[in-house]
Amino acid sequence: MKCLICAAALVAITVSVALTSSSAQETQTNANMYRPTDAGWLEREVYRSTPDSKVPVELIDVLVGAGLVALVPKMPTGALLDVKAGAAIVIVDKKQEHSAPGVVIRIDQGQMLSIDNRKGEGAFVARLIRIGSPR
Repeated sequence: MKCLICAAALVAITVSVALTSSSAQETQTNANMYRPTDAGWLEREVYRSTPDSKVPVELIDVLVGAGLVALVPKMPTGALLDVKAGAAIVIVDKKQEHSAPGVVIRIDQGQMLSIDNRKGEGAFVARLIRIGSPR
């Protein structure tokens, strides 16, 4: 009888651990997925500083598919756009910027950002580093 109770307890623990692990993996998988935005690009959050940090910082991976255009009418914070792949036309406040992997483009708060990938053969990928005002 004791063996049966021990076996039942072991099965219950195993099932509970398996369910917890799979839902944790599912949450992690969803966190790494790109999501569409109003700007017209896909993004996924890589890092966000804590709400009580002196200078808020966000790292966001941005993807603009081939044949598409993304537009941010007014950047809410200052930012750096670190180009990782692709050859889109990047315009900051009506001024075309050099865009190639390894190039970092500065965007001031309130500036317009346009990424035109209509002539691109592949996706344009960059890391957007948003930097808020010190608190």
